[in-house]
Amino acid sequence: MKIPSIPKIKDKSNYCFYTSQRSRDFFFYCLSNLNKLDIKKILIPSYIGYSESEGSGVMDAIIDSKVEYVIYPINKNLEINIKELKSIIRETDSKKTSLLLIHYFGLIDTNYLKIIEFAKEKDIFIFDDCAHSFYTYYSFKDYFKGDAAFFSVHKLLKNITPKSISLIKKNISSKYTFELEKLLNRCSPNKNYNMPNSIELSNNFDFFPTIKGIENIVEKRIIQANIYKELLDKSGNPFTILIPEKSYNFPLQSFPILFSNNVNRDNIYHRMRDLEIQVVSLYYNLTNKIKITEFPEAHYLSKNILNLPINEDLEQDQIKYICKSLLEAI
Repeated sequence: MKIPSIPKIKDKSNYCFYTSQRSRDFFFYCLSNLNKLDIKKILIPSYIGYSESEGSGVMDAIIDSKVEYVIYPINKNLEINIKELKSIIRETDSKKTSLLLIHYFGLIDTNYLKIIEFAKEKDIFIFDDCAHSFYTYYSFKDYFKGDAAFFSVHKLLKNITPKSISLIKKNISSKYTFELEKLLNRCSPNKNYNMPNSIELSNNFDFFPTIKGIENIVEKRIIQANIYKELLDKSGNPFTILIPEKSYNFPLQSFPILFSNNVNRDNIYHRMRDLEIQVVSLYYNLTNKIKITEFPEAHYLSKNILNLPINEDLEQDQIKYICKSLLEAI
């Protein structure tokens, strides 16, 4: 198992950094201002969650910004259907289009670089939604090629300020990034969205200096994913691990598994929670804009996925207990 070395940001002048209360704030203002640059459509994945308490960070921002959206399919293995996405891109006016790539649970799609290359050829503005993937982005900065990215840091660390951090890259071929930076710095506020604040960089700034011991956190999360794999990656289990073999060196947000239809995911979820094991199901509800008749694989994911906990406080014995409890609950 290889623990990645952490690359430093070589030239901070190539980035604009922003803070906000929520990632959706930055996303909303980007979409609204890209609209002024004649980018009036966004391509979004078919796996987008919704909750009664929070709504849908992605869909709410898109609808409120009044941009058109087109949904591309996510397969049952949580990977982008690249063939369908390319077909959608070919059929759209790409010079007036943006693309949202969501990095679920700290993973990077195995076709990410192919998608980036294809989209860049079409002058598409690319968002990396890293709400789950702050540590992955931090560890693999040079791998991410989108024009803008946003991170929900508060979902990883309690009582942290700011709750969200975002960035725009300026040193890439996109002709929109410089104009977007100008528009963000002088845009009008919206009562439903907090204005993002630009960060004034210093020589000591390296992406997000507030998090102490981040390299140690990254290492622990990678080790934990590999312990889960060792304990659960066995034939005969009625679930599939939703992590590609080459992705076990990513510092994941959680460890996603997908049950077969023979297992009631909700029953397993409640049994685990009764044992005070903090499993979640991301996303147990999809936004109603994603219809089951059009995207059955996304809905299958939604009804059968379970996310096992990964965090820097877990010890190896606790992970063993989680796995043992899971297998007993099935």
